[in-house]
Amino acid sequence: MNVMYSRQTIAPWSQVAILLGVTGAGLILGGFAVLATVIGMTHLPMTEAINAIKDPKYVDAARMAQCVGALVSFGIPAVIFAVIVGGKPFNYLGFNKNATAKQLTYVIIAMFTAIFVSAALGELNQMIPVGKSLMEKFKRMEDEYKDQVVVIATMKNYRDLILTLITIALIPAVVEELLFRSCLQPVMINLTRNVFVGILITSILFSAIHFSFYGFLARMFLGLLLGYIYYFSKNAWLNIFAHFFNNAIVVVQMYALSKAGKMNTESMDDHFPWYLGIAGALTVIFVMILFKRESDRIIDNGQFLPDRIHSGGDN
Repeated sequence: MNVMYSRQTIAPWSQVAILLGVTGAGLILGGFAVLATVIGMTHLPMTEAINAIKDPKYVDAARMAQCVGALVSFGIPAVIFAVIVGGKPFNYLGFNKNATAKQLTYVIIAMFTAIFVSAALGELNQMIPVGKSLMEKFKRMEDEYKDQVVVIATMKNYRDLILTLITIALIPAVVEELLFRSCLQPVMINLTRNVFVGILITSILFSAIHFSFYGFLARMFLGLLLGYIYYFSKNAWLNIFAHFFNNAIVVVQMYALSKAGKMNTESMDDHFPWYLGIAGALTVIFVMILFKRESDRIIDNGQFLPDRIHSGGDN
């Protein structure tokens, strides 16, 4: 079944303006919310609170600030946008209960094999030539990000594991999927009148928002995969699960390293032979073909008739 997103009530460019406005406001308010959370939990002055999230002594404050910042920056703007454009945010954002065991199985296989593709793309990313000054800047940004992650992901027991899963895996999966896949991606598809271009633009922006040059290609690939999962299924639950599954694998890996006393910035990088990346890519393509067939079957059988799509359009 050939499907394409339809937004008839508000023009695509107007939707872009609305989404930019609510997201920009969310990012600004999110920054203040992070700072207020850290100050409230640590009772430090503002000048010291800014760096507290990098101090293992304030790990609980860092985790809470991460959650609050993500919810305010991405989650709330997604809901507001859905209310303005769709009227019924729960339906508009793609929350529906019609998912099958086959879809879930295909998602798990695709996300697991995607790890090898992402690792290969990470290696490729490092081969991209950049100037010395830019390279130093990118390296500094990467190190600062990893230092913060190491603080949050330093886990000593199951309590820390659960809190880290919520902080790094669950909350980002929910809010990022709602903003990028449920809100931005349909707008980009309608705006460009081309499914691949719309998903690609969304994936590029999804990767760019993480401000990681050396992880750019890997996150863009992840964005493409998540983009097609949502486009084929129109089910936000599957996307949230897929994103959470991907993040959770990383968190569990960091938990094992932390328990072994080996948690550091160097241990966070995955390295696999290049041929595993190629095999992973072929596997992902094959599994996604099966996923599309199953998703089309659900829609064709009337198990899920989304109010935001119509037959026809470009692929």
